[in-house]
Amino acid sequence: MFFASCKQSSEVPFPDNPSGLSTPVTKPFSFPEFAPFEWEKIEQENLPKISKINFSLSNYPSQHFSIHDFKPLLAPISKSPINWKNPEEIQINLDTIQTETVPHIRYLLEEPTITKLGSLTKWENTTSGILRIGQSEGLLGNSVYAILDDLQGSIWFSTEKGIHRFTGDQFENYNFTQRTLDGNQDQFQK
Repeated sequence: MFFASCKQSSEVPFPDNPSGLSTPVTKPFSFPEFAPFEWEKIEQENLPKISKINFSLSNYPSQHFSIHDFKPLLAPISKSPINWKNPEEIQINLDTIQTETVPHIRYLLEEPTITKLGSLTKWENTTSGILRIGQSEGLLGNSVYAILDDLQGSIWFSTEKGIHRFTGDQFENYNFTQRTLDGNQDQFQK
């Protein structure tokens, strides 16, 4: 342990306001004058329609699974050497590639149907990390044609029944098909 002290005969003056800041001044507080609140009445026919999707608990998996289960490969991994020193060059003339016009339909989408993300299941006969996303998880369709991500962090899916925006815990489903009167077939909306 070490102690040090100093004996000084003269007194050192302490400055009156070392920070240079002024002392706060107390001011009285009063609430503003009360203004009445006016309610706006919306008629029942003008209220937005609520979309509701029922989930059946029988669609949820009944067997426990682990995402880290090991599945052996169906065939051994093969090696293909690459010549990095003298790679083969392939000339592509873009003017000679045959193209065809992709048919498409344009129209304004209706308001999306919101569905919560269902329990994810592992795709059958796959190694860990490959999950199934389809109708039982909240999409309208089971055939996913394309997957894109946007600058806001959402993932967009394109299926046979519409486009779907995944926000992390729910799907915004933009449906462009509808059921016929018999309820069995989907038809494109005009």
